[in-house]
Amino acid sequence: MAQNKRDYSNCQPSLSKIRPFTLGAKVDSSHYCDIVLNKGLLPEIQKLSGNNFTFQQDGAPAHRSRQTVAFLHLHVPEFVENWPLYSPDLNPVDYSIWGTLQQLVHRCHRIRDVEHLKEVLQTCWEQIGRDVIDRAIGPFCK
Repeated sequence: MAQNKRDYSNCQPSLSKIRPFTLGAKVDSSHYCDIVLNKGLLPEIQKLSGNNFTFQQDGAPAHRSRQTVAFLHLHVPEFVENWPLYSPDLNPVDYSIWGTLQQLVHRCHRIRDVEHLKEVLQTCWEQIGRDVIDRAIGPFCK
């Protein structure tokens, strides 16, 4: 029997240019809006989906600051402003992709220090396959 495959043609994620951290950065509202969103994440999302997306993030202080909320109102078509805490069913990145990253890090590496951890995270991040991303975000694609 043929297996039904979902069509993700309108929802094409990529981790190739998006990084899980900025080396040496203190992520406050200014850094988050200017570097993480404006120069990193949003151009990649818009390249893949135009303006056909809903932006979500967790409740980290830099994510829910007045500056960030105002920035998002100006730069994304739609975003969830009050995302519920501890919602694994609603946060595929927090609970699926980060979980995969954690497994990769702990499976093959004994971390020596913070710098080594950053290197290992970067290497493991690049190993996360498209199939993992598709499974995590598939139900959320418009």
